[in-house]
Order: sequence, then C-alpha cells, then structure tokens
Amino acid sequence: MEFLGNSMESSHIPYPTLASFRKTGQLDIHKLKFICKEVVSAIMYIHGKGILHNDIKGDNVIVAGDRIVLIDFGKATTIKCAVQYNITPGSEEQSTYNTYHRHFAHELWNIPLTRQSVMTDTYSIGYMFNHTACSIPYEPSIQLGRQMEAATLSLLD
Repeated sequence: MEFLGNSMESSHIPYPTLASFRKTGQLDIHKLKFICKEVVSAIMYIHGKGILHNDIKGDNVIVAGDRIVLIDFGKATTIKCAVQYNITPGSEEQSTYNTYHRHFAHELWNIPLTRQSVMTDTYSIGYMFNHTACSIPYEPSIQLGRQMEAATLSLLD
C-alpha cells in the first residue's frame, strides 16, 4: 500500500471498495490475507506518523487489483489531538452509533469521555476483517454438505 498524498479528488474511482468487492464472489481467504496485510501496514505507517484514521471500514478501502488504497481521511486526527466522545448511555445519539457506526470501538459510544486512540483504530480493523471474512464461503463445510447430500440421495435410491 502506498500513501498517495493528501489531495482531494472528486473523480469517480473505477475500483470497488472492500465492502462491495466482498459481494462479487472474487474474494477468497488468500486475497483477504493480502488485503489485511496491506491495510495493517498502512495503519501502522500512519500511526507511526502520529495520525489516527478514525473511520476504518470496508467502504474506505479500495481494491484495485494488487493495489489496496486506504481512503477517506475526513475524520483523521493526530494521536495527540484525538476526539473525545461524550455520549450519554441510553441517548438517541448512542442508539445512532449502535446502529450506523458499528465499526467504531464500543467504548467510544458506551463509555462517556472516551478518546479515539490507536486501540480504537485497531478495533475497527478487526471489526472490518471479521465482517469481511464471514462473507467468504467456508469450503470444507460446502464440500461436506455436498457429500452429505450425495449420501442422502443414494440412501433414497
């Protein structure tokens, strides 16, 4: 993964996001491992430069063949000036975060006065890849299902 600078482009990106790529059927465990390695490398790089992304999710990762691009730094902050959340438990705001921002670390919207951190970015990476990995069919269970179906059909003959 490479850093492409901080300019804003309004042109359409002709490649899918990870969120849409996972629905194409082209994602397998090997490609996911490659994407994961690239994203983690990019996040380690920006963290090393003192920057938090603060919005890591499948919609913000572009899959351009063998190039993986992390986009949307609109919520990025420096580690030293991380945003502090003060969301009241049981509030409408908390309900909104529970519904629409599941990729944010739970402590940000469940524990008042919590700051974004390297750990909250790390949580978001884990959430994104868990969500993505769950969309990949598990081949051994598919094969087992086919074998069981064949065995059942042979018993019925």
